[in-house]
Amino acid sequence: MTDYSSKTCLVYDHAGLYVHVALALAKGFDRVLYFSEWRDAFSTSKGRLIGDGFEEIERLRDFEDGLADADLVVFPDMGRYALQDYLRAQGFPVWGMGQAEMLEDDKIFFHHWLMSRKALPKPEMWQIEGIEALEEFLRTEEDRFLKSSDRGDFETYHHRSWKLSEPWFHDLIAKIGPYKDVVGMIAQAPVDGIEVGYDGYLIDSSYPPTAQLGFECKNKGYLGRLMPYDDLPDPVVLVCQEVAEWTRAEEFTSRGMFSGEIRLFDKHTGYFIDPTMRCGIPPSSCQSAAWRNWAAIVWNGARGRLVDIDCPSRYVAELELSSAWAAQHFMPVYWPDEHDGLVTLTRWHRFEGVNYVVPTGSMEGSANVGAAIGMGATIDEAVTMAVAVADSIEAFDVTYDAAVFEKIDKDLDAYATMGFSF
Repeated sequence: MTDYSSKTCLVYDHAGLYVHVALALAKGFDRVLYFSEWRDAFSTSKGRLIGDGFEEIERLRDFEDGLADADLVVFPDMGRYALQDYLRAQGFPVWGMGQAEMLEDDKIFFHHWLMSRKALPKPEMWQIEGIEALEEFLRTEEDRFLKSSDRGDFETYHHRSWKLSEPWFHDLIAKIGPYKDVVGMIAQAPVDGIEVGYDGYLIDSSYPPTAQLGFECKNKGYLGRLMPYDDLPDPVVLVCQEVAEWTRAEEFTSRGMFSGEIRLFDKHTGYFIDPTMRCGIPPSSCQSAAWRNWAAIVWNGARGRLVDIDCPSRYVAELELSSAWAAQHFMPVYWPDEHDGLVTLTRWHRFEGVNYVVPTGSMEGSANVGAAIGMGATIDEAVTMAVAVADSIEAFDVTYDAAVFEKIDKDLDAYATMGFSF
């Protein structure tokens, strides 16, 4: 058995959202070197502060500075599949989904991919190219969901009617400039049912024996259960199998986190609506706290060896923390010592024992600044802990919605009506 406590792990966190993953890895490795990109034409010091100030991890100024010491390179986020391929070609074990990232990164590709998978049911979908075609679509259609490959342009947008979407439409034109004439996006009709997700990892087209099945309310909260993979609902297993088969057929080296959002219509029918080829937000915060063997999973997975999840808790929960103010201001965040390890922050910096969210100047699509975590043997234990942790947090402008678990409760009732057990 490998002694990970003598090894060095290098983390490339593209946007600084996953310091909590680096801290989880630090529990098993001797050294964790951490890098997130901070340079642009007019770089400032604040970007270099993400991941700095922690005893457990070492912040790097340059990614390449860590390669000489690295026994393993970890990509918790997507966006650098070519770098992953290059490092693998140089002999580095790499944790990351590689070229399979395109399933999330390119919504138009995902649309065509979904249409090509004969075993998967398809929601009604449209491919739109150019702003004129988009305007015509918005004027003639109602109650549609729009998705762009460039999340900074817009997150999933719910178009209800032209009179409500017209301001959004003109704002989009201003955002994308001359790109407006060639911009591509996907529109999707709403699908009845409840949304569930497989939240785990894929190693060379294989999944671990233990799965995490989750219910998410976007930007608000999450509840997950650890269970045998074979006990997942059949529609969820089908989606997982289709993704695995595709990575195998394409001969991708895909060794990393995968989440699949599926709209369950009934016990036998589920619509694959969104792939996540990275650590999800959520549920990576509760996974980083509750899974006890991150070092073993990642060390072996990067080498093509499948290690199961070690998690003593049956249920995990997250309350998402939000702050629009933190986009422009350094925001100190405080919590009691007994909740260390149960709070995570995005763009996390620590200075003289105080935790900060580092401002970016822009937070398109989300004001997420972290999560409060709960876990336990029952749903009530996990939810109660997450709410208690959130209640203990002090900051100038942090909000959360504990009522999200009431909404998830309704989804659980519908899930049970379909004949499933959670």
